[in-house]
Amino acid sequence: MNPPTLTAEEGGLVLDVVQIAIHNPLALPGETTYCYLVAENGARYRIPAPLHDWATVTLAEHSERVGTGRSAVLPARFEFGIRDGRMFASARGAVQRLAQ
Repeated sequence: MNPPTLTAEEGGLVLDVVQIAIHNPLALPGETTYCYLVAENGARYRIPAPLHDWATVTLAEHSERVGTGRSAVLPARFEFGIRDGRMFASARGAVQRLAQ
């Protein structure tokens, strides 16, 4: 994923996220681990390192909510971008799914 650099009026990359996960969460020394997300359309995006903390906190909150019977964090719509030199992820609300 390559979040765009934004000016004050521009919007970022908006994705309907259905899953956040960690590739190889129990990595041994020398092995690669990283966070990724899966969009509603099935596309998989590697989450940039500056957003690793956001991803792990969001994943933990989602798991805790599901485990205690509260409403899940995902699926949700998030906006990604770079503003004032800092990468961000911002919740934009729940994903509206069509009845099938």
